[in-house]
Amino acid sequence: MSEYLPQTPVERELVHRLASLFWRLRRATSIETGLLRMQSEILQAFRNCRQRTVQSEEGERAGTSAAFRQDALAAAEGGQVLDPEVRPAGGPSRDIAVSFLRLANLDSELVDRLSRYEAGLWRQLVQTLFALQTLRRR
Repeated sequence: MSEYLPQTPVERELVHRLASLFWRLRRATSIETGLLRMQSEILQAFRNCRQRTVQSEEGERAGTSAAFRQDALAAAEGGQVLDPEVRPAGGPSRDIAVSFLRLANLDSELVDRLSRYEAGLWRQLVQTLFALQTLRRR
């Protein structure tokens, strides 16, 4: 309100609309962040479980353990079979990418819906800004 200093009831409503749209955009970002964080936690739990399983089976069944590690890595990396002893570099950004791929594979409609929701909010925000600026020029 202090930035736009609305003079009329219509300007006041448009400024309230802007605030609502910005709040909803931040909420959409929070939803996306939360979904990626949940997938990242699932991925980390899987990796921890896999590491404990592999460590406990080493020595007992060397051949079976290697096959299990290969299968586990393939599942964790989205079906791509990798050498179990060679992990690609990446860190957090790679984990986010893997989490996004897992999320998209689980329910691509969810990711698409969130993207459409955010794009629609941005369109509304631009239209509201345009309307507010048009009113101010009068």
